[in-house]
Amino acid sequence: MTKMGRNGYLQQCKDIVNCRIEIQKGIEQIPELYVVGEPSSTVVAFSSHEPVGIFGVMDEMKKRGWDLSPLQYPSALHLACTRLTVPVAGEFLRDLSDSVAQVKANPESYNKGSQAIYGFASTVPDTTIIDEVAQGFIDALYAA
Repeated sequence: MTKMGRNGYLQQCKDIVNCRIEIQKGIEQIPELYVVGEPSSTVVAFSSHEPVGIFGVMDEMKKRGWDLSPLQYPSALHLACTRLTVPVAGEFLRDLSDSVAQVKANPESYNKGSQAIYGFASTVPDTTIIDEVAQGFIDALYAA
């Protein structure tokens, strides 16, 4: 705040929220996707309609350099917009559209990777097993 001042800080906040709005509107223009909830700040969550698996979209976006966070119940992704997102919102939307098209063209190719991990976890009716598997995994990491 010392360097940019109150007005500079407020402008940064407006820019970031406007970036989220731009990205949200772009997501709403991709027929295979939909926004989850009603974003009001700097984070937008979105999911997909079948046959496009949202975690396949996550894998495709990762190939393009984007690191999206997975969500469950419903299966979705979210992006937290920051100052770094503001100048690349258009690039993000182009990559997202291309990723959706890639997954839509080859949905069976995305049954592995993130889709297998997160997709399976969201189908388990008793989630206590997920806690046990995660704990076993962490224990194995630190046992080495």
